[in-house]
Amino acid sequence: MAKPIFIRDQEGSYVIIGSNAGFNTHPAWFHNLKHKPQVTIQVKDKEFKVNAEVAGPGRRNQLWLSWRRSMTTTQKRPAERFQW
Repeated sequence: MAKPIFIRDQEGSYVIIGSNAGFNTHPAWFHNLKHKPQVTIQVKDKEFKVNAEVAGPGRRNQLWLSWRRSMTTTQKRPAERFQW
């Protein structure tokens, strides 16, 4: 089971952000989603059937900024060491 680092209901859609342990490549589950985008996600105790799609560059930047704003100051400090 893939574990994303962030999942959030955003404007009626779920946004999932994942990582590949700091490598400059996508995690394997990203390629699985591109191959078969019809999946079931679980958020707390609820399951949803969804169609995954990759956000384009402009939308991805908006979502990234939204995620960064939602973090507390303590959570931001370690991440600020990385070049996003």
